[in-house]
Amino acid sequence: MNLFSRSFCCLIIFEALMLAVPASADETEGISSGLTVAKIMRDPKWMGSSPKGIFWSENSKSIYFKWNPENADGDSLYVVPRGGGTPRKVTLEERKALPSENGDYNKSYTKKVYAKDGDIYLLDIKRSKKVQVTNTLDKESSPVFNLKENKIIYELDNNLFSWNLSSGETVQITDFRTGSDKSEDEEPKGAQEKWLKEQQLGFIRVLKERKEKKERDKESKEEEEPKRPLEIYLDGKNIQAITLSPDGRYVTFRLEKETESDKRTITPNYVTESGFTEDLNARTKVGRKGSTYE
Repeated sequence: MNLFSRSFCCLIIFEALMLAVPASADETEGISSGLTVAKIMRDPKWMGSSPKGIFWSENSKSIYFKWNPENADGDSLYVVPRGGGTPRKVTLEERKALPSENGDYNKSYTKKVYAKDGDIYLLDIKRSKKVQVTNTLDKESSPVFNLKENKIIYELDNNLFSWNLSSGETVQITDFRTGSDKSEDEEPKGAQEKWLKEQQLGFIRVLKERKEKKERDKESKEEEEPKRPLEIYLDGKNIQAITLSPDGRYVTFRLEKETESDKRTITPNYVTESGFTEDLNARTKVGRKGSTYE
């Protein structure tokens, strides 16, 4: 059953279940005693609360939804069995253990990978077994299965990582870095600087020998180092939509360069918790030149 079919069935079953739940006295008060202008202008809670945010449990045995039958300050999460029964409020421990509604499924819909509270989790749906892939203070996000479904690809600090389901090995796929490549600053700029460097190396033998030794040491060190992803410097640009191709051979991404002359509109905020006027950053003026993308 695809996601659309599951959602449609969820709504049909949920409506049938909720029809069997008797309305509370508070919910029927407005109808039984007649409507007045004063009653209509009261807090809308007198009309009762309609369930919302309906979703299936991963094993399709229960239906979860947000509800507020007690006229509390906010909605609470409830659950009702698929076969019917009285809705029950979900406890804090149960809410913490629930998987995220978003995520990525494998082709057979037996496993799901998702991000919750900044960490990555892998759920075996049939066995209701959860594995925590990451447990860090950093924020990992956007997990998906790769084409062979033997790895999980996720994003951390604008870089892609993979986690092997069999070995548990974590590999960094990309190496996007802020700033610019400092090695380019060491190279001579312009024809005059290049000619001067060549002249120095040609006339002063010790400089030439030092340069050759430095290059040999660098090559030897590079041969001993493990294979790492290519360093790509963003040079002041923002990176977006980092995506690994299905075969794992390519990474696509979008770079945004904000217009330096774009001045933000500053709006004063007088109603603040501190009691002092604070500035709010608003959007730029209409007609200003926007960002460019590549």
